[in-house]
Amino acid sequence: MNLNKEKRYIEETDHVGERRERAEEAHQAARSEQDKTTERLQKLEADREANPMASLADQQRLYGLFVLLAAVLFAADIPIQYALNSVAFAKLAWFVLIVISVLVAAGLGVMVEVAAIAMFFDSARPRRTVRLCKIWAGVTGIFSAVAGTVLLFSRTATGEVVDFLVQAVPVSMWILGESLPIAAGFLSAAAWTLGAPGRRDHQIAGLKERVSELGRFMDWLDRDKQKHASSVVTMILVGCFLALPAFSMGGFAPPTAVTLLSFAAVADSAQSPARNAPATQTVSNAPKAGSKRCLVLVDVTESVDPEYRRQAVYRLTETLPDFLAAFNCTTLGAGTFADEGPFSPVSEFQVTPPPLQR
Repeated sequence: MNLNKEKRYIEETDHVGERRERAEEAHQAARSEQDKTTERLQKLEADREANPMASLADQQRLYGLFVLLAAVLFAADIPIQYALNSVAFAKLAWFVLIVISVLVAAGLGVMVEVAAIAMFFDSARPRRTVRLCKIWAGVTGIFSAVAGTVLLFSRTATGEVVDFLVQAVPVSMWILGESLPIAAGFLSAAAWTLGAPGRRDHQIAGLKERVSELGRFMDWLDRDKQKHASSVVTMILVGCFLALPAFSMGGFAPPTAVTLLSFAAVADSAQSPARNAPATQTVSNAPKAGSKRCLVLVDVTESVDPEYRRQAVYRLTETLPDFLAAFNCTTLGAGTFADEGPFSPVSEFQVTPPPLQR
């Protein structure tokens, strides 16, 4: 999941419903990925605790040496492969022979490294893997040394051994060309084994960073959701400011109550009388002596259509003076609520009591 791309997509979406739907899908995908990543992280940490690979600590100094030797052997094999290929493919261009020589040397080394890891690697006994790779690298190194000695001897040999060298030099050339990348492959496998603890630690660090990044992304989605919800509350607060002066001019005082408004779907005025019923659902607690605090909480859950919610808020702000007078409110609170998470803070306003009627 590309978090930057997903965040940019959400930020560039102006449609409220589509933005909210995309944010919910992104939140669910991020939560699922975070759970899977956390599970992998726990397994790796448990494996590190159970198998710290401490036996490799005293051989870590050989890591750089193995890498250097493998690189030197690989580089030394390229001109030998070029000489062999130039004889076998005499009509090919020189640059094509160079490419073929590099590919042959690299291919042999990679195949031997993969085969050595598959045959010898044991996470419970990594030191054994290093030992076996060194042994086989030494064996192929002996073949390389013998073949190289024959080639060097042929330069100063006397005429008595010419017949022997005619047969031995091509074979030695071939042995040297094949044994060098094989030894390099075994040394690379040994270096790969020595680097296993470091790679595991790096992987654990990467998973921790990914979990943290997913957590920050979900926090941003929550803040974006609250920011959208706060825009709905702002409409109510604007209505409160507009209604308080009008209410303070006078009114009537029916029984007081604590009122909870849960904004539901609002029907258009052109619909049937049954659907033209008030779009807000009012639930009143039992009246208490001296209780004049009224709460207006906007339902921002997924069950309410955003357009209906806006219409409900608009209708409430239009009739807010009547609402305050009907319940004899002296304190008006406005906020939001949802299916998950705590209630957001409620903003409260003191309502000036109406003058006594004579």
